[in-house]
Amino acid sequence: MSRTSAREDEPERSWNVPLVEGRSDRTYRSDAFTDEIVKLVEREERALYPERREQIRDLLFGAFSKNLPLLPLMFLADQIIAQPELHGWEVGGGGRNFGITLERWHFAGSGARAKR
Repeated sequence: MSRTSAREDEPERSWNVPLVEGRSDRTYRSDAFTDEIVKLVEREERALYPERREQIRDLLFGAFSKNLPLLPLMFLADQIIAQPELHGWEVGGGGRNFGITLERWHFAGSGARAKR
């Protein structure tokens, strides 16, 4: 999640929210993408003034940093190892441009951990 994201960027993209018909599915819930986060996203979307929008994005950035710590990744040119539950990374096939669709990656829901 970037604190300097363009207004057109959907904040949900940073929360591993699956896409439905090209838009983030706000009915999706996980341990990180909770009702509280959805309310912040909706407040950010409705904010009239850029200053208020930035304040709400700062709150989202803080929650993102707390709930979804980032680990550095290294992509090898000729080998890809991925969990079978990880979807969305296959776009392009054969490992070409691996990582360019990172915002679309998501784990298939399982049991109570992720609900759709």
